Amino acid sequence: MKKILTTILLVCLLPCIAMADSVALDVDQYKSGGNIATQSVCSLTAVSASGSYTSSTYDLSQIEGAGGIQMLVQGDGTAKVEIYCSSDGTTFREPESADDVLTGITKTSGGEADGNVYGEFTWPVSKYAQVVITETGGSNPITATATLSYR
Repeated sequence: MKKILTTILLVCLLPCIAMADSVALDVDQYKSGGNIATQSVCSLTAVSASGSYTSSTYDLSQIEGAGGIQMLVQGDGTAKVEIYCSSDGTTFREPESADDVLTGITKTSGGEADGNVYGEFTWPVSKYAQVVITETGGSNPITATATLSYR
């Protein structure tokens, strides 16, 4: 009987002891803001020197709070990212008080110096938005790949 109890204790408690160094994430803390979704903005899109690329129009009626954009820049140019807004879905402008989401991005930007960067922003109070990627160096083109994150 003693041998059976020892075996049961080892089988039941050993996994618990092994997991003592693990930390469980509190998933409930993320539920209030909803799930995070992503949307491709562009993929290997050429932007000429001093040129710009404007994304599709995004309907912001179900989006709020923080957003993010991950971008990969290739080529010898320099890029910036802006969010343009519109109430009517036709005329888009950058809000007067807005800062650029990303600026001065090159193929050597980012933590790994590989041109892969992430910028965070707060979605503007607007019905519609577009992402605008501009080559700001003036001499060389870039190739951009970007993905939005939102709730």
